[in-house]
Amino acid sequence: EPLVSQELQAIRESITEAFDVSPGRSRPSTKRRIRWDSKDLADWVALLNEHVSRFEERVEILLRACNNIDIAVEKLGDVAYEREKFAAAVGEVQKVVDELSMAGYSELAIWVGGVNDRMGVVLGSRLEEALVVWSETFGPSDEDDEEKGSKKKKKSVRIPKISVEIL
Repeated sequence: EPLVSQELQAIRESITEAFDVSPGRSRPSTKRRIRWDSKDLADWVALLNEHVSRFEERVEILLRACNNIDIAVEKLGDVAYEREKFAAAVGEVQKVVDELSMAGYSELAIWVGGVNDRMGVVLGSRLEEALVVWSETFGPSDEDDEEKGSKKKKKSVRIPKISVEIL
């Protein structure tokens, strides 16, 4: 809701102005600006329609962005341990955040903080997993480890070849 609070507030203000209803009061006062037989009714309905349409449009953009973020964070959890692939996955998240920023969403920093937390959890679990695989690959092996390894799907550590020239 914070990301679309401006649009929601515009709808509330339009209704409050027209019917003199505030969130604290349940009954409208007798001095309503808009009445069913008023000349201003059509203008007010058009304005309210504009506010509601803008709200709906912003929510649809936000839902697509959330879906794209979910896909990108999931991809971040499965991407190969290569710098370019990690950069591409993080870049997808950044692209969505940039689009929302350019669209002028309010309170975006709070939402981005939540996305950062989700990414931190995913990257933390990836790091933990990589350290376990690394230690299993290069640590001492026992018979028990081999039995456990046959039960679990073993991941391998890919070590790139590097050339060393000694002069």
